[in-house]
Amino acid sequence: MKQKMTIKIDGIEFQIPAKSLQKDYNGNDIIRLGSTESASILKQYVKKKYPSLETWSSSDKYAGGESATIWVCNTDGTAVPNEIYKDIDWFSKNLEAGTFNGMEDIYEYKNDSVTDTGIPITNYTKYVFVNNRPKHGSPLSIMQSLKGMMAGEYDFGVVDLQTAIAKMKRFGYKDAELDKGVNLLIALS
Repeated sequence: MKQKMTIKIDGIEFQIPAKSLQKDYNGNDIIRLGSTESASILKQYVKKKYPSLETWSSSDKYAGGESATIWVCNTDGTAVPNEIYKDIDWFSKNLEAGTFNGMEDIYEYKNDSVTDTGIPITNYTKYVFVNNRPKHGSPLSIMQSLKGMMAGEYDFGVVDLQTAIAKMKRFGYKDAELDKGVNLLIALS
């Protein structure tokens, strides 16, 4: 089992891997966060501040840096209110290493943030994306797609549930995934 430690940011406690606490060149404590840790912290933030929301997170590493993505929605798959989305997006900016300057085509790193106890946090996550919808392929996302098809929100017009399921299969969804989405649709109807 991996060792964990607790840090506090803006009065909220977060669990991070103990290996994130390191020493800088002068021997001082510093916390280094990559995209995996940033995604975890952001998901913890949502779960602690808005426990009734559904949330998913992921992280990516690529040649030019790292990114973290989070999806949030209500338990019925609908978008969260704008003020909640803005709060989550605002907090996500604490986890970014900086911002992209499109005028000069450069990434500008910002100063390190700090924990509530004053330990500097160096973020290696260049971009953090917050999506106000269920994660694609999740049962809630499938349910929303089925509802949309049956309501005529797509180019092919209004369809019944069986036709919507058949179309989803043509989009590459498997029976087990579709069954979860259909069961949610029935349960929430």
